[in-house]
Amino acid sequence: MLFVAAGWTISMCLVGYLNVEGEATEPIFVNGIVRFALLLSCWGLACAWRKQLATRWSPWLAVGVVLVLWGDLKTQQPQLTPTIDRSNYTEAIPLAPQPGVEIGRTMLTARALGELKFKSLPSLAQTTVLHRLSLFDNLNLLEGVSKMDGLFSLYLPRQQEIESLVYAGPNEVRGPLADFLGISHLSSPTNIFTFEPRSTAMPLITAGQSPVFLPAEEIPGAMAAPEFAPRTVVFLPLQLQDGASTGPNIEIRSSRITAHRIEIEVNAESDGIVTIAQAHYHQWRATIDGEPTEILPANHAFQAVAVKTGEHRIVLEYHDTAWITGRATSLLTLLALGILAFFWRPKETVASP
Repeated sequence: MLFVAAGWTISMCLVGYLNVEGEATEPIFVNGIVRFALLLSCWGLACAWRKQLATRWSPWLAVGVVLVLWGDLKTQQPQLTPTIDRSNYTEAIPLAPQPGVEIGRTMLTARALGELKFKSLPSLAQTTVLHRLSLFDNLNLLEGVSKMDGLFSLYLPRQQEIESLVYAGPNEVRGPLADFLGISHLSSPTNIFTFEPRSTAMPLITAGQSPVFLPAEEIPGAMAAPEFAPRTVVFLPLQLQDGASTGPNIEIRSSRITAHRIEIEVNAESDGIVTIAQAHYHQWRATIDGEPTEILPANHAFQAVAVKTGEHRIVLEYHDTAWITGRATSLLTLLALGILAFFWRPKETVASP
């Protein structure tokens, strides 16, 4: 403790010398004094707790140590994550497009993204409302409006490759690729807070495309080409060429998209492909009429299912077993610690004569 006190004293003496010119030193001194006082309090409580382990004061002294540590963490520095009133999230904000996942997706142009990334208003609340009006990042989730992209931490590598190819200029998109992705609304080139409809957007679930087999590294370039025809072709990896279905006569009778589950009813006059413009990820599982089937990597980053002739019910479900296992492990560990804390009692020590 003496070494700590000596280090603290030296630090306080050097504050004025090392501080940035023009910056007040008084708050630093006050903060240092409070830290040292809390450290002494924690040290004193911890020493008392060790000496009083077998007495009725022991639990209260332990609680005191925890409270002092919490106070230190709470007051050590200003709030780094600012907050705003919840009304900025709960009040309905009118949006011109209201496409849901069954209808299509919205998309911000490169110009809109560039402006919003560096645009801020005098207050955080105003900036948040600004971003909500323009569907920036993942704030579209509050409105239930589907988008092509979202928060960067949710991007998958191949999905991000394809999304970067959609932009053809500050306000332009590559039409065929945007159609495949179901971009039904695009932010206006003159007003980033309004969205203009795109009548050529495809449904997120389509069928009957003829498979074209290419090496995986060539598929993104083929999708970015002006002649890409997503209504008639779907790109599949070259290694899937053997045994692939090629029939074009498949009718999608109904589809239902919800969180973690997609249901599709089809009538296939011949064997063929059903394509889903949803990111291909290994935690998705597919069944056809209740029997497991493989989800094919279609158009580099998305999903497809091969179907046989006849009427079928296709179901895709998301099963993240690692997340479920982790959650169960955490809950069991918390329960075990709670039981241990309830039944554990420190052993009484007998003083030697």
